[in-house]
Amino acid sequence: MNDITDEWKTYTKSDLIKGLKKFLGDNKIFRSKADGYKNLKGNGLERPVIEGNHYSWNQFARLPRDVVIVYCFMKGCNLDYLRNLKETDWFNKDKNYRKEKIAEGWVLFAQGNEFQVRPPGFKLKNEKKTKSKGFNVRGRI
Repeated sequence: MNDITDEWKTYTKSDLIKGLKKFLGDNKIFRSKADGYKNLKGNGLERPVIEGNHYSWNQFARLPRDVVIVYCFMKGCNLDYLRNLKETDWFNKDKNYRKEKIAEGWVLFAQGNEFQVRPPGFKLKNEKKTKSKGFNVRGRI
């Protein structure tokens, strides 16, 4: 029993939540409009329900790690599924891509809530040149 709990501990809470979301998407477990969030679609996946309370994914991410582990196990996202994701390097897919592109000279920028990479000199058709506010990726210059 101790070996199983130790293996769950090798995954970070964010990796567990990412793996759970992928599991729900792969098994086509989508949300219903009766979950208390009406027309707020979000990512379209079923929202976590614990003791009859519906949680948004942001609220779920703030819960303790043990609660996330138990919920993953109850939904069917077991260690075999998470091991398979880890072996295929699915958790680091975006991070490795960004590092490779930045090393090639691409530019990293923030768009909305996520980071994007663009080739040098790439601009969208309607994009205006913005004034620099003295920020870079690591913080204020």
